[in-house]
Amino acid sequence: MKPSVIFSSCTQDSPTNLIKLMIGELPEAVELEKGIISYPWHIDSKYYKADIQLCSMESKIISSPGFANTVQGVVLYFDSEIPNSLKVIDEWLVLLKEYQAEIKILVCKQCKDKSEQGVNKLQVQEWCLKEEFELVELDPAIDDDYDSDSDDFPEATGIKRVCQALEAHIWPNLVLKDRKEPTCMANLLHGGVCKSTGSDFESASFKPGEDNIEPSLEDICDKENVDFCELFSQLASMKERASNMPSNERKAFAEQLVLAYWNALGGDEDQILDC
Repeated sequence: MKPSVIFSSCTQDSPTNLIKLMIGELPEAVELEKGIISYPWHIDSKYYKADIQLCSMESKIISSPGFANTVQGVVLYFDSEIPNSLKVIDEWLVLLKEYQAEIKILVCKQCKDKSEQGVNKLQVQEWCLKEEFELVELDPAIDDDYDSDSDDFPEATGIKRVCQALEAHIWPNLVLKDRKEPTCMANLLHGGVCKSTGSDFESASFKPGEDNIEPSLEDICDKENVDFCELFSQLASMKERASNMPSNERKAFAEQLVLAYWNALGGDEDQILDC
């Protein structure tokens, strides 16, 4: 059976609505078990392909061990404007924890900083931190001072972020693509090859409970034979580091990072300047 993601809802809204937002027109549904409706989703990213089951679970049911073993992620929708909504989430959490999913996403329309009748954003963020969920707002409030043109590293929001989180997962049935090594800067920026197996990707990922001391870009670049996959595994922390820099420092940091990737792929520094 293909790997699965469970979509559930703490409200009267069907979790199937989230799946529809993700993939558009819904294909023919398949009832895997009583109360579990599945929709196929084909991931075709730059680096791999995989076929996933997006499963709508309308009510709290106990699934078979066979299906439970396929679950890689859970996506739970709630309404932040409903009083005691976190208690309702906890009721679902008792069931969802049994799946021991690696991907855990809590979705709502919007979390306000102050809520007259529901829960505020800080309360939800504290819950997510405790339960190791990621909060995704489908229609997040935008800061009036935010300038998207000056943001060199804009982050995905809404349903795009849900898709992004799922695509970033290392699916057990993924098939890596064969990619040509970049020969100039333009090709490098559109994604280079990482000649590795699925186990290499897994070894490069973050593993909870281990000592994950992330080296700086300078430490990595000082190595004589820096590995592309090692650089790739540090990309998220590099992005977070760059987001706190002034614009001019961000650009210099980005140039240094691109050069590090180029060197890791065996490129010549003089050659990259000619592209």
